[in-house]
Amino acid sequence: MAVAPLRGPAAHRPDDRATDRHSHRRRVIHIVDDISITVVNPTKMLDMDSQPSLRSSTVRDWAGLAARIILGATLLVAGIIKATDIDSTIWSVRTYQIVPWDLAPVIGWTMPILEIIVGLMLIFGIATRWSGLLGTLAMVVFIVGISSVWARHISLDCGCFGNGGPVDRNWDLTQRTYVLDILRDLGLTLCGVWLVIRPRSALSVDHWITRVCLLYVR
Repeated sequence: MAVAPLRGPAAHRPDDRATDRHSHRRRVIHIVDDISITVVNPTKMLDMDSQPSLRSSTVRDWAGLAARIILGATLLVAGIIKATDIDSTIWSVRTYQIVPWDLAPVIGWTMPILEIIVGLMLIFGIATRWSGLLGTLAMVVFIVGISSVWARHISLDCGCFGNGGPVDRNWDLTQRTYVLDILRDLGLTLCGVWLVIRPRSALSVDHWITRVCLLYVR
């Protein structure tokens, strides 16, 4: 098909028109190639777009599993140790000098039972958001308790894993111990907060129940 020459001062020279035609032809070929790829295999294009989000979701699921195991195992171990020596646990509660003397046995018996239950729920991924919330609240209570005795210059072992009570040691060493205990509990708190915000995680009973319910609905 013949192309009419441009008129006026903006007219191109013959070699310029040939160059423009070749360039235009290449652009048309590229456009057609792009359209054919999209039309012929649109699913592949969608899959390519969704792959990063799927990978990101998978990473978050496994991060949730790690948070569950870390927080759950810590609570489970702490609860079992406390449950094996209730008298020591009650004494540890009293040494904090926060709750009334007669209320310490109630806390000493209740705390290890709750720690074991919540720890098992987290490990298996049962009611993950609520168990994560309970684990977070437990860590906050422990942080407040340690901060309280620190502020009152009371030197004691936190009793987080049993055998708590007053200790006779240098105050600087006691303060360093309190800092480490609080940092540990802050890390565990972050695990719980993650599970509250995003309870979905890999290898959880919650996930299996959801899949079964979806299959039943279908």
